[in-house]
Amino acid sequence: MSLDVSDPSLIPSLTRMMHRPRHAAGDDALRQLRHHSKNALQRILAQLWHSEDLQATPEGRRLVRDLENRISLSAGISDDLFGFTREPRPLDERLRSLCEKVVGLMADPDQRIALTLQIDGACPDHLENVVLRIAHEMVGNAVKHGLHVRLSGRITVEFGWRGQGWQLRVTDDGWGPSPGAVDGDGMQLMRSLSEPYGGRIVMSRQDSTTGVTLDLPAADFGSH
Repeated sequence: MSLDVSDPSLIPSLTRMMHRPRHAAGDDALRQLRHHSKNALQRILAQLWHSEDLQATPEGRRLVRDLENRISLSAGISDDLFGFTREPRPLDERLRSLCEKVVGLMADPDQRIALTLQIDGACPDHLENVVLRIAHEMVGNAVKHGLHVRLSGRITVEFGWRGQGWQLRVTDDGWGPSPGAVDGDGMQLMRSLSEPYGGRIVMSRQDSTTGVTLDLPAADFGSH
């Protein structure tokens, strides 16, 4: 079997492969952490499946199936973020897959959360990972805090070129931040991730909508 490298449809994939570090610093640590977490969660799940009390009732069996699904979603999120088990796909595919899995992982079983994504333009390669990692935190916060104990809600994820730079914005129609609330771990992590790229994180509340925005300048702040 031969590969026709002159095929124009292969250019985006080949470009990502050429620019991807063969062994980025910290990859082994992240891979080992994921492997450890997966093994631990699989062991816990096996114990639950062998629990006679849980298997004796429909509610117990439903609980175990729900936990199994969440463990699978967690592993999938690691792949979307870090590409450990396959070559990373284009950003729009990874971002959609990531956001869907985060909502599935974080939502209550009875919640109905509508997710809408709008992605415009091709993100520069050196910004893809920071956009994905911050989107992970934004969407997780929207489910965990904004839509906490609500039966239904809506989350919108938008990414694209906005005038002088790239912008990622996540909005939800949930509760909104408490007055005087300080930044939690998620917001602090987002700021830390964005700073090396000259990024700026802003939270706002308008009417019944909460929005968190990442603005990334067009200037290249170096190779990361």
